[in-house]
Amino acid sequence: MPRPTPASQHQLVPHAALPGEYCVPDFVTEQEELHLLHMLDACSPLWQDKTFNGKHRGKRWGVEMDLGQRTVVEGVTPLAAELHMLIARMQQLPCLCCFQPNEANAIDYRKDLGHWLKPHVDDRQLSTDKIVTLSLAGLAIITKDARYMYTHGIGRDALLAPRRVSITFRQSPLKAKA
Repeated sequence: MPRPTPASQHQLVPHAALPGEYCVPDFVTEQEELHLLHMLDACSPLWQDKTFNGKHRGKRWGVEMDLGQRTVVEGVTPLAAELHMLIARMQQLPCLCCFQPNEANAIDYRKDLGHWLKPHVDDRQLSTDKIVTLSLAGLAIITKDARYMYTHGIGRDALLAPRRVSITFRQSPLKAKA
């Protein structure tokens, strides 16, 4: 991955009307974006068609959440090195200094395939109070009211480009299956 931009050069911008939502514009450079897209398209695991919470392609690293059993267990695919570099940069931001994500998932939305994400709230018990998503627009952090009182989603008509790719990072408590 290209030489990282120090997080100290990034500005945390709070949402004007939604408490607990923040954006960090230009968290990665255009060169880093291209490198990440190439890595995502080339690395294991391969993209898989998904229909949970909407139609898209996805891949996961780190611990695995079993929503049916309400557990988080060790995963089979460790976080990629590029993801660890992003996490280290995130942790330079004061609001994420203690954020220790152990799970990441990438989602690839294709406008021509009618992809979308159903409005939802991420599980309250299977991950901690911060969820951090990196897209080409920047880094988005949802916590507090934005995390628990509002849904987030992407409608088919909200995909403005042919492709939208994001990586979401979560910190989840590891629990043994009962």
